[in-house]
Amino acid sequence: MFRRAFVASLAFVSLFLMSEALAGVSQNISIAAGKSLILGGDQSGEIRFNGQNRGETTLNIAVRSADMSRSVAALAPGERFAQSLAKGEVLVIMNSSATRAGDVYWHVGSQRDKPNPRFEPAQ
Repeated sequence: MFRRAFVASLAFVSLFLMSEALAGVSQNISIAAGKSLILGGDQSGEIRFNGQNRGETTLNIAVRSADMSRSVAALAPGERFAQSLAKGEVLVIMNSSATRAGDVYWHVGSQRDKPNPRFEPAQ
């Protein structure tokens, strides 16, 4: 009897931990006119972001590291993106509109990943 209860408890805990790891972190966020949303930078290894431009203005995506920045895409309203980052890289989602806020949905694969969302002026 004890063994059966132990195995059932162990299975439940394992499923819970797996669902937590698979659930990840997601957020709908508004990016003010002339601002950039910065994601990542503190991850210890590769991290993958997926998302969608849910606003009415084009958003520009770049990947930045300590020594370089490269443009990745211009996302029209409704377009989706997927971008992997190496250790220390950040994903920059820029709203270069001078008057309109941009809306973006983003998701990162697991809660162990560190999305570390923050804003800075668009460059």
